[in-house]
Amino acid sequence: MSKNINTKSNSILLFRKIIVARYEYERSVRGGVNSIEHFLQYLINHNIIEDITIKRYTILYAFQLIYEEQNFHKTNTVKELAKQFNLSERQVWTILKTHSQRFKNKE
Repeated sequence: MSKNINTKSNSILLFRKIIVARYEYERSVRGGVNSIEHFLQYLINHNIIEDITIKRYTILYAFQLIYEEQNFHKTNTVKELAKQFNLSERQVWTILKTHSQRFKNKE
């Protein structure tokens, strides 16, 4: 089991090094400001963060904001999210149910 953890840790470290090196190289060639916004845009432009991941993440966190606006009524909140994201209510419920643990901090 510890070998798997070490392998995963090494993979994560290598991934970080590669991403940072490629980002820095592209930034040096194209110019631009070094900021978190530019780095995020780099990850999105290179499909490292996929559109579906962005949508799921946004829905999960938008739920909390809209839930309060909807007087803590889950069904109304899901209807509003479905409308905003052009999804069915079922799709929104599925995202809320199956992806809520995915984006929790692993620390």
